[in-house]
Amino acid sequence: MHPLSTPLHLVRDTVDRLRLGPLARRVGAADLRCIRRVRSEHLTYLTLKKAASLVANCREVEAAGLPGIFIEAGCALGGSTILMATAKASGRRLDVHDVFERIP
Repeated sequence: MHPLSTPLHLVRDTVDRLRLGPLARRVGAADLRCIRRVRSEHLTYLTLKKAASLVANCREVEAAGLPGIFIEAGCALGGSTILMATAKASGRRLDVHDVFERIP
């Protein structure tokens, strides 16, 4: 395949994986596209690395079969919540709390 005919999402995945370094092994291609979408729509203050770490940690909790719920305290723009909801198992509870601009 000629380099210029490579689909754009594959090029972006490759660039993101290079930027993530060792963390890239813990995040799938679909996760990268979700992170990129959340970031492109300005729904999070997280950097690429921090968003990837959040997703990877959620996936690892699921893979280990650990019990419990996921909680986000201070959801701000909602992007982290989207990433957590995407990474968690469908049966796991996710509680989201925010003060809605009323920071004491």
